[in-house]
Amino acid sequence: MKKILASFLWMTMIAGCVQTPPKAEEPEEPSIVEQPEKPVEPEESEELKYSIDELVTIETIDISVTDFQREINDRWDFSYQLDKVQINLDSDEINQFNQQMAERYDKYVNGLQYEGDTLRKGYFMNISAYLNKNILSLVIRDQWFLFEAGLRPANYEIIHIDLETGHILSNNELLAYLNLDKDNLYYVDNDEEVSVNDNTDLVLKDDQLYALENINLTKLKAITYREMLPVKER
Repeated sequence: MKKILASFLWMTMIAGCVQTPPKAEEPEEPSIVEQPEKPVEPEESEELKYSIDELVTIETIDISVTDFQREINDRWDFSYQLDKVQINLDSDEINQFNQQMAERYDKYVNGLQYEGDTLRKGYFMNISAYLNKNILSLVIRDQWFLFEAGLRPANYEIIHIDLETGHILSNNELLAYLNLDKDNLYYVDNDEEVSVNDNTDLVLKDDQLYALENINLTKLKAITYREMLPVKER
């Protein structure tokens, strides 16, 4: 009996010495670091894709003049023709402009007066169109011809059209569109500095702004470069 009890106690002691291993800790899930949202980049404004042929229709009739008349008037660098223009945009301003130009063309055609094959009097009209990104510029030049006197001084009308809106721009609106201030612009004509004003005929051609003076296109200059011009003695 004593042996049995001793064996029981011995086994109990052994069992008490054996410890249950601790439960393995589960690894923590890695914390998720929130990435800042990628800023939305503004879409670049696409330049409107146009061509002169799509925007402007110009129909031309050549006016018959004698070789003598052509010779004495070639100094004007003028084409003996009548141009009829139509702008292929839809806006109230453009529709009104197209109607006015059609009426003007008809008036000039009907006003041509010949004596035999010799032109006695009438108007010529030449139209040039320039495309500058989203601005369409027209230079309309008409000139009265009288047989006894030849060509009279030319009249110019310059039109700038915003192709996004179909709006015909004034000088001030054109300068604002180009981020220019007319008070800081001038051009040089016959060595004289001429400041730009509301009545200056501005021509936008090949993304350059010109003043139309004496039939010539003169590139505008910024007033900051004025000191580079030779000082004229008074």
